[in-house]
Amino acid sequence: MLAIGDRRKPKRSEYLTEQYTNMYRRDGLSEEQIAEKLDVSIFELKSLNKRKLPDELDYYRSLLETICPRCEKPIDIDVVRMSIGGQVFHADPDCDKKAS
Repeated sequence: MLAIGDRRKPKRSEYLTEQYTNMYRRDGLSEEQIAEKLDVSIFELKSLNKRKLPDELDYYRSLLETICPRCEKPIDIDVVRMSIGGQVFHADPDCDKKAS
């Protein structure tokens, strides 16, 4: 029996809780059903998703956005690029002239 004021802690890591949450969302379960299945409060479930999303987005963006060695400007995600010898450049051949 659970004493008043005791908080049950899930026996899984935040990573696994997040992965299970995503899996249950794909299956079409509501937030209340997911919280009940994972034995966490709805507020903890929402705060977990809010906390993780920007960090992952920044991480993946940093992998895709690089600095062009010719014009030394960032190459945005939606810009056409080319890779030569492991270096990534703007696909526009005049990018170094635009920097001047």
